[in-house]
Amino acid sequence: MLTEEKVLKAFRQMDSDNSGELDEFELRKVVKTMAPQLTDIDIKLMIACADTDDSGVITESEFIAIMMHDHESDKPYWEKYGKRDMHNSFSGLL
Repeated sequence: MLTEEKVLKAFRQMDSDNSGELDEFELRKVVKTMAPQLTDIDIKLMIACADTDDSGVITESEFIAIMMHDHESDKPYWEKYGKRDMHNSFSGLL
C-alpha cells in the first residue's frame, strides 16, 4: 500500500540536490531509468500536472498530493478528452 511516508522517501531520493523540489533534470534522471518509454514531453506533462503553483518544479507537498490523490475519480475526464493518465506515469516511479 502506498503511504505518505513511502512517497516522501521516494521524493527525497529523487531530490538529488536536497532542495526540497524536483526540477525537470531530477525527474528526467529518474524517469529515464525507471520508465524509459516516457518521453521528454511526458516529463514536462508530469511536472505541469503536479506543479499546482506554476513554479516550474515539484515541491514535496505537490508530489505527495499527486501521488496520494484518488486518480480513479479522474478517469472519466481522461477517457473523455483522450489525455494521458499522469498518475500512471508517476506510479511507475515508485
